[in-house]
Order: sequence, then C-alpha cells, then structure tokens
Amino acid sequence: MKKLVSAVLLLIFSFGCKGVKVGVNENTSDPFEGKRSFNDFMTIQKNHSIYNEKTLTELPSWPEEYKIHGDLRQWEKVVYKGEELVGAIWMSKSGKLKVDGYPYDQFVLVIEGKVTLQPEGEKEKTYFPGDVFFVPKNYAGTWDMPSDYKELIVVERKAWDTFGE
Repeated sequence: MKKLVSAVLLLIFSFGCKGVKVGVNENTSDPFEGKRSFNDFMTIQKNHSIYNEKTLTELPSWPEEYKIHGDLRQWEKVVYKGEELVGAIWMSKSGKLKVDGYPYDQFVLVIEGKVTLQPEGEKEKTYFPGDVFFVPKNYAGTWDMPSDYKELIVVERKAWDTFGE
C-alpha cells in the first residue's frame, strides 16, 4: 500500500511538471502510443480531443440496474500499464448511474465535462476539468454526468487485471 500511495503522489506531482517522454512513437497523433517509462499527464489533459469515440475502445453497456437515466455509452484506452499501476482514459455519454460496491480504489483526473458524486448518506460533490479525486473501493452512491464526460483514471495493476473496466 505504501508503494501505491507513493506512486499516486508522484502522479499528482507530475500534473504540475512537464515530464519526460521516453520511447514515444512519433508517427502517430497519440503522444503516448508505444512503449515509455514516464508519461506527461499534462499533455494528455491538453490534447484530450485525440481520445474520442473513434480512438477509444467501446465498452459493454452498464447493467440496467445501474442506469438511472441517460445514454451512458462508454469507451476507454489504457495509456500506461506498469508493474504497479494502470492509467486509462475513460469516456462516457451523459447520464446518471447508481453504483453499489465499486470493485477497486481509483484516482481520477477530470479531463472534460463535469461529474457529481453523491455517496450514500452524504452530500454531493461536483468535479470539473482539472479536478482530482479518489473513488474508494466499495463506493456506493450515484455518479452523475450531465454532459459528455472524460477522465484519466489510475488504479492498482492487480485490481485492473482482476476486474478491468
């Protein structure tokens, strides 16, 4: 757990840093295509428009019991897969979900749109582009995206490999 906290703190610090891209494939519009050891997350945030319905992988629909309203189609792309952590872009059409027992801890950087989380029995909190928050394992509550929404998520590799997105 100490390693995971240290890695997430490094990621938080990197949002304010330019970063160093290693081994980037220069023949693609995706600055993170190909093998690299460190990603510049500010570049992902700045160039997020390259991550869209055409460049991300469409995911299966949410189970009906999770859907409160909206389109809620979703896409993702893994942009980093290390020994300990996985980073991915996740995108959704607008809608509201009821989540019960989220399978893993998740670090989130909002890239586009806004999201309002309301944990059961607590006040709601709204996040905007540039905001960072954590979704704890076993989160139960609502996840409301009033417009198209995009985020960068970071999760523990072991959890990602077990549950995926």
